[in-house]
Amino acid sequence: MKAATWAAGIAIACGLAVLAVYWVVFVLAALGDDSVPVLVKIAVLAVLAGAAALLAVVVVQRLRDRKDENLEEVEY
Repeated sequence: MKAATWAAGIAIACGLAVLAVYWVVFVLAALGDDSVPVLVKIAVLAVLAGAAALLAVVVVQRLRDRKDENLEEVEY
């Protein structure tokens, strides 16, 4: 059962990675196209910058809070 869970997780991760790479290539190609309005180009860049900033904040907060975790073993 554990191997099936790992296989499913790896399949999902690989699929998401392929879709993410395809999306990045598509967006970069669209940003270089002259038929796309400048406002749309700016909006896409703003969304990407905002998502990157949020991800950075979450990672920094998680690393900072990790120091304060005091996990104790719980008996049932």
